[in-house]
Amino acid sequence: MYKLVIGDKEYELPNDLTLDKWVELNKWQAVPKKLVSIGMGIPMEDVNHIPADTMQLATSLVAAIMNPEWYKIKKEINGHQLIDFDSMSLGKFIDLEIYVLDYFKRMPDMVKVLYGMKDTDGIMLSDVYTAVQSYLKWRILLYKQYSNLFNADAIDEETIKDKHIKINAAHTWMDITMTLADGKFLNMDEVLNKPVIQAFNWLAWNKDRIKKENELQRHNQQARNISR
Repeated sequence: MYKLVIGDKEYELPNDLTLDKWVELNKWQAVPKKLVSIGMGIPMEDVNHIPADTMQLATSLVAAIMNPEWYKIKKEINGHQLIDFDSMSLGKFIDLEIYVLDYFKRMPDMVKVLYGMKDTDGIMLSDVYTAVQSYLKWRILLYKQYSNLFNADAIDEETIKDKHIKINAAHTWMDITMTLADGKFLNMDEVLNKPVIQAFNWLAWNKDRIKKENELQRHNQQARNISR
């Protein structure tokens, strides 16, 4: 593994990261010196002595460790199975959508849902990173399949940073859940346990039904106006 020698001290680039360390590093993506300091365990006073070219290389290496796309997906971790995306419940999907809005902070919470874990202690980034990225790609494809239901601009985690958008997203999912529950609070648990694709299929059918009813009403109204 890569090492940096500063004076008489040697610092090694780690092979892997804990999820907590990954979250911490993401806070400092815009501050290269802090990123390298935390990523390689180098005191800031030593970081300040790193030449510009070497700092650029060190920053790139830490960034690579933060995005280990070369690992294969792990279907099982410590007895916990990776959820089947296509059959996941609407409730779990909504949880994941809320976490996606704060992806760089809430990725460990996403892992808990994706693998059915209560905590992520001892879980390393290399264990779950590829699975999380696979889920993010899957959700984009899912939204594209139901583009008539959703605004495509609202599904990219990079574009959702305003806290008001996050609050509105939570309200939107509540509205969707209550629509599926026929406005009855006691039906919510049953709705949230339904497969997300089944829920989306019903929403698409219902939207088409309402559209056809509205078109029929307009047609009938126009016919009445002409007959007068």
